[in-house]
Amino acid sequence: LPKHVVATTAMDALCQSVESFWSVKSTEESRSFAYSSIKLILENVINAYNGDVNAKAKMSEAAFLSGKAINISYTTAAHSLSYPLTTFYGVSHGHAVALTLGSFFVINSNLKDYTINDPRGSDFLESIMNDIFSLFNVKDGTECKIKFRDILIHIGLEIDLFKIGINTQSDINKIVDNVNLDRLNNNPIKLNRNDLMKIFTDLMNDKL
Repeated sequence: LPKHVVATTAMDALCQSVESFWSVKSTEESRSFAYSSIKLILENVINAYNGDVNAKAKMSEAAFLSGKAINISYTTAAHSLSYPLTTFYGVSHGHAVALTLGSFFVINSNLKDYTINDPRGSDFLESIMNDIFSLFNVKDGTECKIKFRDILIHIGLEIDLFKIGINTQSDINKIVDNVNLDRLNNNPIKLNRNDLMKIFTDLMNDKL
């Protein structure tokens, strides 16, 4: 596959697995699939992008596991925001999801400033986020966002929204107005319109 396709499909699989892990509809089974997928991707994505055939085989296995995970749990907020990015700005799907996923490492671990959407409660969500941070070998959401962004850079995916064509408040409004509400409501933290707009404002200003 062309390197760009390797990169975007890898990110779709990784985002699917991460979102499945923290999904409101997650189960022990779906989290088991997602956990294995995340581990495989983090161990192999860079080598796969650089053409290693064995790493690509591991990535295929990870993609399969991510599909099994979301078949149970469905995806969440990053996917809900990805669809208008693809529809209106031509960003390939995996790349579109990855553009905002990093923000949700921070948001979904911020249990004090948001309303928790998962009926299993704050202790459960805190445990889930700590498991994700352990997989990424980081301490918290901000470190995880930085590490995820570094992966995108290593595999050649643009992270500058201005270069993608998202330049104005009107662009942000268009994206937020067209989110997938089913996916948004499956996020473990409840988000309103202002929260979604702030994600893009912060990304445009390169704020962590």
